[in-house]
Amino acid sequence: MRSSFAWVVTLLYGCVASGCAPRVVGSDGDRGDEGSSTGIMPGEDLSTGVAEPPPPEPDDDGPLPPPQGTTTGGFGSSGSSGGLPSGMLEPGDPSACLTGGNVLILHGSQDDYIHPGYEELPAGEWTVTVGGSPLDEVELSYRFDEVGEDFRSWRVWVRTSLVPAPLEVGPYEGAQRAPFEDDGRPGLSVSGDGRGCNRLSGSFEVHELAVENDALQAITATWSQYCELGDPVLLGCVHWEAG
Repeated sequence: MRSSFAWVVTLLYGCVASGCAPRVVGSDGDRGDEGSSTGIMPGEDLSTGVAEPPPPEPDDDGPLPPPQGTTTGGFGSSGSSGGLPSGMLEPGDPSACLTGGNVLILHGSQDDYIHPGYEELPAGEWTVTVGGSPLDEVELSYRFDEVGEDFRSWRVWVRTSLVPAPLEVGPYEGAQRAPFEDDGRPGLSVSGDGRGCNRLSGSFEVHELAVENDALQAITATWSQYCELGDPVLLGCVHWEAG
């Protein structure tokens, strides 16, 4: 009895002196929580035997990171977050582009993926592609080579090929991404600097259209484009004339 009592005292004294701690063992005698072969509870600190609190759950309402390639600032003055940008360019108003010569202006919401903020593109090289007879498609491609930097390029594409009807002066609602619009829908696509929409909704209006023998002589257009069917909007206007 004395030897057994001394053994128990020695064991208890050793645990107190060394700071040992109990381990949680499951009912099967060799493991604790299901899936743990060591008998250690998930999250338990091996040095103290105290279970650490689980990591905090991610905030489902927190902001998502912008898609790769998105610029969170703006070009020039920035627009509002979502919805229509404020000032400088009004939806459906081409006057800012009617200052003489070929002009392209982009004005996106601050959260717009294609072009956040306001910018009037400097004079550059233009390539025009048309389709249909009578004409039902215009694609304006713009390129500007910056000194010491890579070139910049933008494209404005409007079409009524699947309406089907010739492209004429007037508004076009319910636009989808050109050239993948559904039958009966006008097509629209404004893209550039390596960014474009996979899907889009929006509208455009042709304010001026001069055509001679199916050759485009001049066009003025405005648009409202919602990339990925979201709230941020890209407004813009373009004026191009031959010669």
